[in-house]
Formats: sequence, C-alpha cells, structure tokens
Amino acid sequence: FWLALADGPDGPATTTTSTTSYSDPIVLVYAEHGCVGPAVYEINLAHQRAAKCSTCFDRCERNLEGLISYRLIGSGRAAIAWNCVGMSDYNNAGFERGGIFDSSGCHSPGGGGTVVLCSSSFEKASTAVELAEMCNLTFPNIGVSLSCFKRLSVALLALCMNIV
Repeated sequence: FWLALADGPDGPATTTTSTTSYSDPIVLVYAEHGCVGPAVYEINLAHQRAAKCSTCFDRCERNLEGLISYRLIGSGRAAIAWNCVGMSDYNNAGFERGGIFDSSGCHSPGGGGTVVLCSSSFEKASTAVELAEMCNLTFPNIGVSLSCFKRLSVALLALCMNIV
C-alpha cells in the first residue's frame, strides 16, 4: 500500500492520484481484532464527507459492515463514534465507547459507526461538543453540512432577489 501513502521503497514518490498526499490521514480498517490480516478498507479522511459531518466516514451511509479495528497512518488523532452520526441524529455519538487513536498502533474497539478526525466538524452541536471533550479540544468544531449550505444559499439568493 505504499503507493497510496506516496512513499515507496526508494523514498518519497509522486502520488498517482490527486486526492491522496503523503500527509493525508489514512485509516486502515480491519475485519479482525488487532489489525490482523489485510485491511478491508483504506479511508483517506481528508477527502471524506457524510451528510452531517466533514472529514468523516460513516459506514451506515455506505452500507458497510465488518469495521472491527483501525490503524491511522499519518499525523493527528482520529475517533470512533459508535453510532452512525455522520448520517443520522443520535442523542449520544458514542465516542467514549469507540475511543480515540493515533498512529502509534492498532485500535480495536470491536466496531463503530463513524470514523472521524479529532478536527472534524459536525452539523449537530452536541456531537461536536462530545468529540471536543473526547479529544481534549478547547472548542468544538460546529460546521454546516453541504445540504444545509445549499438550503441556506437558496434562501439567501431568494432574499437578495426580493431586496433588489
């Protein structure tokens, strides 16, 4: 998998795609505890989005199963929301159950719904606050989803057209 990481046996290499660079956080997902066997999914979190979050990967949105253990390649920290908070609303995301991890080794929570970076933003404020607390961040990253942005854009355009 060195091509995906842009690092070959002879040192740094040029990536073969425009969406993956050496510094992008890659999460390798395994179907077995302890990150045993080949990775079943390779997720570049820098380029992932879900309906309710950015830099996140929601397994329910993609109808995937078998996410058991995780390994982060690259810098930063990632977290596992036990619930599929990238797609659906929950009272509790389940970050405490899913846990946080970095590139120091394998993280085996035994499941999970949404994989996020600690810097990910969420449309729902309570989910952003829960992530910030889990990752020991000073401020939660509350963002606007693409679908919400589109609704806002249409509303603002309509408002501007009425003013002119």
